[in-house]
Amino acid sequence: MSNIDNSDTNFNNVINISIIVTLFFLLILSFKYADVSFISVHPNKFLTEVLLCGLFAAIPFIAIGLKRHATNKQIAKVVFIVFIFFYLFSTLVEFSGLNTYLNNVNIDVSPSIKKLSPSSSISTPIKLNKKFEYTELEKSLLAITIIIIIVIGYLAYSIHDWPTYLRNKDIIIEIAIFTILNTIPQIIISSNRNSSLDNVAKRLIVSVVYYALMYGILQSGGFFTNIFSNTTDRENLEELNLSEISTSSL
Repeated sequence: MSNIDNSDTNFNNVINISIIVTLFFLLILSFKYADVSFISVHPNKFLTEVLLCGLFAAIPFIAIGLKRHATNKQIAKVVFIVFIFFYLFSTLVEFSGLNTYLNNVNIDVSPSIKKLSPSSSISTPIKLNKKFEYTELEKSLLAITIIIIIVIGYLAYSIHDWPTYLRNKDIIIEIAIFTILNTIPQIIISSNRNSSLDNVAKRLIVSVVYYALMYGILQSGGFFTNIFSNTTDRENLEELNLSEISTSSL
């Protein structure tokens, strides 16, 4: 590992700032658009989606924590925090209208939610394709988000925390788990909104690339090392895993 201590103060601080900015940005969009078009028609599907987003985002941290010899208490704490965060995040994404916008939603109104007219009560399909017109504040937050992403990428490249006990096989397995589980909810969200096959395929490709890249950035920045071990036991963890590799190779 190289320059891991810097990630404690720099990389993790930038991650925290990015979380705050992202949630603030989504809150603004949620209050502005308050998109409940899908929720009002399919509340059970929406609840399933946000639960899956939280659960499938949290599960990979079990495998990541076990590989780093984290305690059960550490793993449980991280898994709980990740679940709550992504549950909240996916809820705000829905209310902000981003799911509607990205999937070009076309929802058939259920019989229980009919649009009444003087002559008839008919369930009609409604096209929910919202056009986003960002305000100056929203544009500023979006610009700040992009800058933060660039800074995070640079810090991850500079810190380069790839522990020697992580073999190529371990990295591939962790990337696969992290990417596949986080991508599944995105495909379900697109499918539930009757998105076109082309759009679902694009969502799949973008999600796979995004989460694979996100894993690399978080690992290289020392994020996983920091949340599953403290400063005093990092060297012991490195030695323990190195001894395991040496023993297995004999």
